Amino acid sequence: MKKLGYVWVVLALLMGCSPAPEETTHTEGMKLHAIFDDYYAESLARSPISATYLGESQYNNQYSRPITKENQADDLAFETRYFQKLQAVDYQLLSAQDKLSYDIFFHDREVAIGLSEYPSELLPISQLFSDQTLFAVLGSGDSVQPFNTVKDFDNFIGRAEGFRTYMDSVKAAMYLGINKGVVLPKILVEKMLPQFETHATASVEESVFAGPLKKLNASNDIPANEKGPLAQRYKAMIAEVIIPTYQEMHAFLKDTYLPQARDTAGYGDLPDGKRWYQKL
Repeated sequence: MKKLGYVWVVLALLMGCSPAPEETTHTEGMKLHAIFDDYYAESLARSPISATYLGESQYNNQYSRPITKENQADDLAFETRYFQKLQAVDYQLLSAQDKLSYDIFFHDREVAIGLSEYPSELLPISQLFSDQTLFAVLGSGDSVQPFNTVKDFDNFIGRAEGFRTYMDSVKAAMYLGINKGVVLPKILVEKMLPQFETHATASVEESVFAGPLKKLNASNDIPANEKGPLAQRYKAMIAEVIIPTYQEMHAFLKDTYLPQARDTAGYGDLPDGKRWYQKL
């Protein structure tokens, strides 16, 4: 399709005339959709969990990138690059449907770039749809993370290591938030405590993360002689990686963060919070 649009333009130039309006519109639409395709492909590597939910399995062994200044700068550069790429598309030559797609994509990039002015990274988790619950859903064996083959189990073992690294960065970011006065309301922290405690206190056998072991035993895609060693590796991952990660975060939230959390609610009481809220 890309070559076809290019050929039309070249032929028109060689013939000394302008492309027909519908041909030009089609060419601009192809440019726009190429940008969308590239953004989607790059986004998958940046958001492995989203990729899994979208059925893209190549990142099933990865978790979200840790919160660092370098990764934040890279994310901003990524959004800015695609925001600038839109400038190469002639909006007036797009079809009505493509104009709508352009507007939505433009708006999303504009918001992402605008929000980079505010320290969202200092509030990386909350009581709703956050990593402590999302990861447990993935690891339960009843969600989109597959547990059918040896590779599937190895993928999640790798993803668990990424989860530990990410949660370490969450803790570091929240420490910084305490120092800068950008903290969550106490009531939200109190709601998070049982979410972490549930996975911090369960034994390996009682853990929700032990759910996939039932699939391991029933799987016809895993050789019988590999099931025992794989089960041992998987249990060790729960005991040595997942449970300690939840324990450490629970202790941090309870003993360090909660006493520093604020009694107020809403973004308005954060530094520059009203503008931050408006941008959101």
